[in-house]
Amino acid sequence: MITGRAWVALCLAVALGACVSAPQRPDPGPRLQLNGYSFASLNEPGWQLAGRAPARVVLGKPGTYPDETLIISAMLTRVTALGSDDSLADYVKAAEERDTTDRFKTLTHTVAPYTGLGARSHIVAEDRQPQTRSKRTGHMILEIASINCVHPDHPSVGVNITYSQRYYPGHQDPRFADKADRIFGTLEFAPVKASDH
Repeated sequence: MITGRAWVALCLAVALGACVSAPQRPDPGPRLQLNGYSFASLNEPGWQLAGRAPARVVLGKPGTYPDETLIISAMLTRVTALGSDDSLADYVKAAEERDTTDRFKTLTHTVAPYTGLGARSHIVAEDRQPQTRSKRTGHMILEIASINCVHPDHPSVGVNITYSQRYYPGHQDPRFADKADRIFGTLEFAPVKASDH
C-alpha cells in the first residue's frame, strides 16, 4: 500500500521527470523600460549593457566559441503610414535589402506579417570579412531575427527589437528562434515622449 508521503513523492518524481524531458522555453530576463515600450531580455548569464538611451538599448554577450557574439537591441523608429501588416512587411524587407554591404552575402531573408500591425524578419548572412579577436580566418554566419511593430497609440512611431547571433558554420544555437520568440513575445507598449522619436 502506498502511503500519503510515498504518493506525493511518486507524483513529484513523475512531474519533475516530465519537466526535464520536455523542451524548455527560456525564462524571461530583466524587463527593460524604455520610452514608448518595454520588453524582457533573456534570463541567461553573461548579458551586459553595451549602450542605453531613453528610447534604445543594446545588450551583448560572448557566444560559446571564440569570436562568437549574441546581441539584443531595441529602438524606436519613424514609420510612414502603411495601413496593413503586408505593406509593413514589404517596407521592412525593402529597407533591410538596401542596408547591405559587400562584406555580407545574404543566404536567406524572409519577412512576414507579425502580430498586430507588425513585421517579423529573419536573415542569415555570410560575414566574409569578420572582425575577430582570435585572428581566425574564414567566414562567419550572422543570423538576425527582428520585429518591427507600429505603436498602437502613435502610428508614426515604430518599435524594432532585434536578436542576433554571429557564429562559425556549424555552431548555430538550436534554440535561436525560440529565444527570439521569447524576447519578442514580451513587448509591451507605453506612452511615447515626443522628444525621443
